[in-house]
Amino acid sequence: MMKRLLFLFVLPAMLLAGCSVAGAEENLALEPKSQSEGEPTSFSGQSVFHKPSVNPPVVRARNAVYWSIKEVRNLSELEGFMESVNKGIKDRLRIETSSKEGDPVVLDLHCDGERIIITSNMNSGERWYDKIVVSERHDQHYQGKFIEYWAVSDHGNDKKELLLQIHPDLAEMSQ
Repeated sequence: MMKRLLFLFVLPAMLLAGCSVAGAEENLALEPKSQSEGEPTSFSGQSVFHKPSVNPPVVRARNAVYWSIKEVRNLSELEGFMESVNKGIKDRLRIETSSKEGDPVVLDLHCDGERIIITSNMNSGERWYDKIVVSERHDQHYQGKFIEYWAVSDHGNDKKELLLQIHPDLAEMSQ
């Protein structure tokens, strides 16, 4: 009798222990792999505590876009992000530049499938937008046109934020 009772308690305990070990192995397999230098930065993945990331999964890892008066790098990444936004696909992108004083400015763009959420190292708040538009602005001083990428809101509040600006000299080279 005692052996039967022991069997009834030990067997379920062993089965439960086996399930928790399998679950732990699955969680370990989901942890982000460390990246080597030069690889694109991914802004998604599992947290250290094996909980799903607050950020939704991304389409793919993207290189950061960098822009200054002298150069623009990885502009195709911004165009790819714009495609994801237009299709309602979750995606992330980082845009880097510097202020007039030379301080680094980083914008993190996150599309949740419906809207664009922007955070920055310059202020702590989140800003929400609906789409990204490209516009041209003629400047007399530079005798040319700037190409500008803006995050804009469709909610009638004329809310917009400059994401990237291509200097007229660079605009001519990129066409």
